[in-house]
Amino acid sequence: MQRRLVKSLEDLCCQYDSTVRNSTGEIIQFVYGGDGLDPTYMEAKDRPVDFQRSLDHIKAASPYADEEPLDHVELQQAFNTIMETDPFKSLGVDFQHELRLVICFP
Repeated sequence: MQRRLVKSLEDLCCQYDSTVRNSTGEIIQFVYGGDGLDPTYMEAKDRPVDFQRSLDHIKAASPYADEEPLDHVELQQAFNTIMETDPFKSLGVDFQHELRLVICFP
């Protein structure tokens, strides 16, 4: 019975207008969940992501718990060292610049 129910619901998708539609575009539900609340935004009280919980999870799952974290200068040096290796030298200049922006190095 559960397999049949899951099979019948597998083509449903939540659209950007908050409606739930099937693969042919027919509206199944006008508001997702009936209350319009997105569970991805309900992890913490006022924030979509509970950063302290995420950090605690990373610390618990990390096999290098005894290592000291890198400061800003050390992180930048490590990034530059990695960017000088052969696999990264072939990257385009624009992509390298984007990587620097993501890592927060202007």
